Amino acid sequence: MGTWGPGIYSGDFASDLRAAVAAASRLPLEPDRIVQLLCELEPDAAHIRDDEEHTVFWLVVADQLDKRGIRSTVATREAKAIIETGADSQRMSELGMASAILRKRAQILGELFSRLRNDAPSGRRSSVLREPQPFLFAVGECWSYPTFQMGPINPYFSSPKIKEKYAKLDGWGGMVVTAKGRAFGYLAWYQLATAEIVFAEKPSLENLFGENFVGRFAGTCPPLHLKKLRLQKVGDVTLNSAKVRELYLPQQLERYDRTAISDISIANSLTVQSGSQRTKTLLEILA
Repeated sequence: MGTWGPGIYSGDFASDLRAAVAAASRLPLEPDRIVQLLCELEPDAAHIRDDEEHTVFWLVVADQLDKRGIRSTVATREAKAIIETGADSQRMSELGMASAILRKRAQILGELFSRLRNDAPSGRRSSVLREPQPFLFAVGECWSYPTFQMGPINPYFSSPKIKEKYAKLDGWGGMVVTAKGRAFGYLAWYQLATAEIVFAEKPSLENLFGENFVGRFAGTCPPLHLKKLRLQKVGDVTLNSAKVRELYLPQQLERYDRTAISDISIANSLTVQSGSQRTKTLLEILA
């Protein structure tokens, strides 16, 4: 489980779930529909009471929605019941949490319970998407990007830190966009395949044709990441969808919604990889 303190967010699962709630809260949906999407994202934690993350799931969802100005009857009911019955304290005790930490956690949950008893949420809802996120890439587009030690520029760094850390870039990567879509009709995601090698110079479309490509997990790409990654389009190709699918493992084709709602950047898929058993040259996946 990885819990290291008394707070609701003192564990890996809770931290990841907080990001998912933040993304889901931007969808122009009713509160209980947002909760339904989150339950679909983490079905075991949401529905199986014996799951070790069950109480954490509902506490995090209720707390985050309240702070974001969203009051869900379902999340509020579940979280209040968990606190009132002591279910979370029992679960944390079973997982080995020390008594002193349990007492501190009880205080934190008491504060959450007080907020959830109010008719209105404590926060104010904002930043709701008015329309689906626009696509920044099209299927079949080929792009290059500068690399440092086989990895892309980290788009989460500030611009000054990028300038400092990546003053001397040492290569180029190549990628092709193999699929795109919108999770829940709003959150844009992209599936990529990347070249297996680092190019000494910026590759042209012709340079990419004969190289092996590896299928990667889908990711998101906010406009700021597009800029910071210094992606440069090198051309367009028409892909054979059946041949493209042969590049991917089943789990790589089943995580679009999770990727989008967790806002996992395509930057995580741009580190140059080699040695994959599922590779094809770009020419081999063209229509």
